[in-house]
Amino acid sequence: MSEASAIDLSGDITERLNTVRPGKINVLSYVDFNGQPHVSVRASVIAYGRDQLALWVRDSYVGTMTPGAKVGAASSTPSSTPLASGFLVGIEKNPLVALLFREGVTTYVFSGRAHVEEDDAVRDAIFAVIPEGERNHSTATGVRTGTAVVIDLDSVVGGSLGDGGVIASHVEMSRS
Repeated sequence: MSEASAIDLSGDITERLNTVRPGKINVLSYVDFNGQPHVSVRASVIAYGRDQLALWVRDSYVGTMTPGAKVGAASSTPSSTPLASGFLVGIEKNPLVALLFREGVTTYVFSGRAHVEEDDAVRDAIFAVIPEGERNHSTATGVRTGTAVVIDLDSVVGGSLGDGGVIASHVEMSRS
């Protein structure tokens, strides 16, 4: 096992996170306000600087993995029913999160502490660089909805497999 280096998302990791491509998936894990674990697919995750991730969380979003979601209901617009045990409420009590990134033979696991970004200029900057499809979902009503969440990373582990399943690249990074 190699020694972990300081977290630096520049280069390949940032390019993979910040480029929209089919087959790319980000799965966020968190614990809700009631202490229950959850996983959530998040399309808006981006590298934000050398040691942070950012994502856009739509207001009262209801998706296919939301308990009580109704078949035929639109997931691209905010729900009228706030989700009290959702991600934003959960990170108020327990900010520890993990994110699994997968694209083809490349996998990274990011761990850190999430917080709602309160600075309007930073929120605007994050919203401006998330994928266009996510921006469109968040403005479907003509008004931008949602908020930015920043994850201060504590560790990053992952890499890619080459021919025959041989490890072609590997990174281990941690907060100094």
